[in-house]
Amino acid sequence: MNGMARVPKLRPSGAVTLVLCAAVVATPLRADAQVGRLVGEVRDIDTEQPIAGIAVKIVELELIDLTDRNGFFAFDSIPAGSWTFEASGFGYETNVEASEIGPRSLLLIRLQSDPLQLEGLYVSVVQSLVRRRMAAPSRVVSWDKLDLEAAIAPDIGSMIGRQGVAHFVLCGDEFSENDLPSCFIHRGRPTRLSLYIDDVVVPRREGMSRLWAYDPRDLWSVEFLPECAQLRVCTQHFMGLVESGRVQLVPMLCSY
Repeated sequence: MNGMARVPKLRPSGAVTLVLCAAVVATPLRADAQVGRLVGEVRDIDTEQPIAGIAVKIVELELIDLTDRNGFFAFDSIPAGSWTFEASGFGYETNVEASEIGPRSLLLIRLQSDPLQLEGLYVSVVQSLVRRRMAAPSRVVSWDKLDLEAAIAPDIGSMIGRQGVAHFVLCGDEFSENDLPSCFIHRGRPTRLSLYIDDVVVPRREGMSRLWAYDPRDLWSVEFLPECAQLRVCTQHFMGLVESGRVQLVPMLCSY
């Protein structure tokens, strides 16, 4: 990049790399100098695609942030100096490396995928979802990780609509004309949907806005229960917690 200089770094073991770029090469920094806001990005080392849901930790400061859907993380008011960064997430090998941080730094972390971890995660999670669906009091129309990764629709509503499974409509009591559909046609009449994200019901006042904001590829599963008037989505991060045993799937029950 024109006008950019690379700061020397430690070489990681394996194929994981961590790059630090600084807009200015300055004189040595005082130990108590503040970098301010440190922004970083995590990418897949093979595909260069951003990785969401990766935990990035500054070990000495005990600070942790999760990458967003675009692979970015940030820390505020970080002192300049050498710090150890640990990046870990489901499906990827953990990377631990020390890097020198200065003003206007941008941290780029590349992680190596762990196919065995991904395979075990996928099989375990699918089995858990299948058992829950079999015990549900309603027919369950579902799309899982592989279906969602191949989806070309920009949002969940469009994806389901293209399948002809449900026709979403306004309920008639929306707060504004800009609200997104919260009902679907069931047995010839509008029926209000209950929305669950990661097994937590979304308050009605939020409408369906949170759901329509999701790209299907960010999710692990979408489940539609017409007889229960429920739409349930699970994120990839949440299902990783399920696989690790840190949270459990709850039974799907009709709420009326």
